[in-house]
Parts: sequence; structure tokens; C-alpha cells
Amino acid sequence: MGLYPGDASWLDTAGRLLIVAFFVIVGTRNLQKHHVEDHIKRLTFFKAPFPAATFWIGVVLEFVG
Repeated sequence: MGLYPGDASWLDTAGRLLIVAFFVIVGTRNLQKHHVEDHIKRLTFFKAPFPAATFWIGVVLEFVG
């Protein structure tokens, strides 16, 4: 049995936790100043609307998701 009712197995739970860990680690890495500047610069290069706002909305969606 897994960590919550109806869970298929401990392996299923471990996989889900690894996915969560990946998003938290990558999200935290993306919040470093030089990464923020690089992402916004690339969004500007590709003509994304409101590149800074687009980046921050993406970061919020990454952590909420």
C-alpha cells in the first residue's frame, strides 16, 4: 500500500515524489538571478508578449502545477 488510500504501490508514490522533486529543483534553479535574466532575454528574442510578465507567470504555473 502507498502513502495515501487507493494508491497503486510504493513505486507509484516514489515516481510521483520524484516528479515533484524535479519541478521544485528546476523551479528553484530558474529563480537564480542570472537564469531569470537569461530567460527574459530569450523571451524577448522570440518576441513573446510582455517577456518579464510571461516569465513570472510561467514560474508561478510551474510551482502551482
